[in-house]
Amino acid sequence: MNDPEPIERVFREEYARIVASLVRRFGDIDRLHRENRRDDKHRQAVMEAERRGVPEPAPATGPVADDRLRLVFTCCHPSLAPEARVALTLRLVAGLTVPEIAGAFLCPRPRWPND
Repeated sequence: MNDPEPIERVFREEYARIVASLVRRFGDIDRLHRENRRDDKHRQAVMEAERRGVPEPAPATGPVADDRLRLVFTCCHPSLAPEARVALTLRLVAGLTVPEIAGAFLCPRPRWPND
């Protein structure tokens, strides 16, 4: 009964689903700030695209129904550094721990103040 392996397996399998559902349900606290700047950013993007001669983008296909897929898209947002995208995806979607991610990046495990 003290074998942590089944608990760890369930945690890894269900972690991304739970986080994705929570993000979908509660959103993020930066939403108001982003929505306040959305119109200005959209105008800037249109002006830049016109300046470069970029054709109009294809129309949006609608919201993504799968919470985990939406979480992957969030983790891979272009405003994040590539290393952060990979680390977030490994943590939130694959359920890896911080030491496991550090090992994947061939980095020493981060030290926390109480270590």
